[in-house]
Amino acid sequence: MLSTEVEKIFGECVRIANAANEETLNEVSKEALRIAQDNAPKRFGDYEKTLKRKKTKDQNGEAEYTVYASGSGGSLSHLLENGHASRNGGFVSGKPHFKPAMDHANSKLEEDFKKKLNEKL
Repeated sequence: MLSTEVEKIFGECVRIANAANEETLNEVSKEALRIAQDNAPKRFGDYEKTLKRKKTKDQNGEAEYTVYASGSGGSLSHLLENGHASRNGGFVSGKPHFKPAMDHANSKLEEDFKKKLNEKL
């Protein structure tokens, strides 16, 4: 009898934590996408439009969000991020746009999750 009540309470806590996690991931991934778009190279303006985010599930069924470059420019985004050799033998320096977004998301995720969880409890 007591064990079923404890089980029920823990189940409710897990459900609340999962909901808070889902909301936090959604909000932080939107911010990360915006930061990546703001920092993306704007020489022609088309690359910025290819930046997207998608929701996937990991092996445990937990939600994950991925910020990525779609389209034809997506396969070359690492060259823009890190730099590359040019045709004439020089080097084109990188223009980091994913790294600042990832750093922001990593720093913001834990504090936002704690806030959401405290609101729900």
